[in-house]
Order: sequence, then C-alpha cells, then structure tokens
Amino acid sequence: MDEQYTFTQQEIDDGKGLAGLAYITWIGLLIAFLVGKENRFTRYHIQQALVLLIAFLLVPIPVIGWIWGIFCLVLWVMGLINGFSGNAKPLFLIGPIGFKFNILEPDDTRSAQQSQTQPTPPAPPQTGTRQEPPPPPPPPSTEEQQAPPDTQG
Repeated sequence: MDEQYTFTQQEIDDGKGLAGLAYITWIGLLIAFLVGKENRFTRYHIQQALVLLIAFLLVPIPVIGWIWGIFCLVLWVMGLINGFSGNAKPLFLIGPIGFKFNILEPDDTRSAQQSQTQPTPPAPPQTGTRQEPPPPPPPPSTEEQQAPPDTQG
C-alpha cells in the first residue's frame, strides 16, 4: 500500500461507530456515508466497505463464488472488528482497491495541498555545512562602457 493514512484520536473516537456500521449491509454503508462524511476515519472504512460490498456480488457464481463468499465473510468480520475497535487496516487482498475510489485522500496528498495554501518558512541552515556566498553581480555590458558622456551645456 503506497498510501499513508493517519488519524487523530479524536477522529477515531468520533468515527468508530459509523466506521463499523459501514460494513453492515448497503444500508449501513449509506448511513455512514451520509452522516459521517466529515470524519476521515469513517470515510476510510466507507471505502473499504464499498469494495467489500462489490466483492460480495461474485458470491452467486457456483462453486468458485461460494469459496469467494467464505473469504468475503472473513473479510467482513475483520472490517467490523477494525471499524468498531478504531483500527485503520486495509482489508486483505481487496482493501487496496478501495483507495482507487478516492473517498479519502492519503496524507501525502493532504499535506501537498496544505503546503500550496500556506507559505512554508525558509529552512534553517544546516550545521556543519559550508554555505556559498552569493555570486558577484555581472560586469556592465560593453555598450554601457562605450557610451559617450552626456554633455549638455
């Protein structure tokens, strides 16, 4: 997983209930989306639950779908546990697909957007490194040197 997501303890505490609810059928997913769309932790689990819900659509396929259904059932239990306990772990195998929905931006994208809106202070000089002096100004051009003096008198 290339994306990095971090959440404050306040976001986790406020969003645990809706994050777990997102895994309980499509109705729970819809409720979590409508009510908890301001909470980043809830949106993280909404995108995971959405992929799991789509994965459950393969269950009616005979034999292979039944095995897939058992796998999805295990992922569903893992998602419920992660959501209600405040963990932000992607679901095995299908979790990274959820990041493609862009319901929640990774931290590196957020920090890049914040740095564009807020000016960054100049970095302090590093200790132990030699700083080069600024280059001297360029010499005057030859045209400026050969121009006759202005004599008005």
